[in-house]
Amino acid sequence: MRHLARGAAGGLLALMASGCADRAVERMRAGYECEVLIAVTREALADNRNWGGKPMIFVIADPHSSIGQEAEAAAMTDPRTQKGWSTERGPAAPPPNALVRSIYRQTSDGYRPCDAWFELLRRHGASFGRAAADADVAHVDQSGEFRASIVSFSRPAVDQYGTQAVVAQSQASGLSQGLGRLVELGRRPRGRWTTTGRLTLWAP
Repeated sequence: MRHLARGAAGGLLALMASGCADRAVERMRAGYECEVLIAVTREALADNRNWGGKPMIFVIADPHSSIGQEAEAAAMTDPRTQKGWSTERGPAAPPPNALVRSIYRQTSDGYRPCDAWFELLRRHGASFGRAAADADVAHVDQSGEFRASIVSFSRPAVDQYGTQAVVAQSQASGLSQGLGRLVELGRRPRGRWTTTGRLTLWAP
């Protein structure tokens, strides 16, 4: 009986340890997703300042929704055959195909970005959410321009080591003004995420 009790206790402890480990992994992954989202948002905010400084609206796109079509395009892209991955300095090596395809396999249903991301948007006076984006599109002017730039991101796809990530991004400032692309990021030794490659998926 003692052996049975010890065995049962050992099994329970193993399950508890496994559960704790799983939760720790999930917390770590959520932390990486937060850092990646902040990194690509800061880049979008900086680009916007360089190109005229319109108000900005950010949306987390579900890959299966119409506003997330860039993520579906990403899923159809095999980076091994793509020659368009580049940085400001020139051509870049594509990320693993499995990482790119995981953008479309995951869902943003129930996904809530971290509080630090919302705080970043507040500091820069940016809006968030599909309702704000839909309202902006509904008030398009005669030239086809929106009052704000609408930026949508997929939920970041992060590799199992927390060193590489890919995000699908679209940005539109009018009915015929926009860009869809994949952004690859790498985590530096001190924990800072930086863009290591981009692939344009669509443009006017």
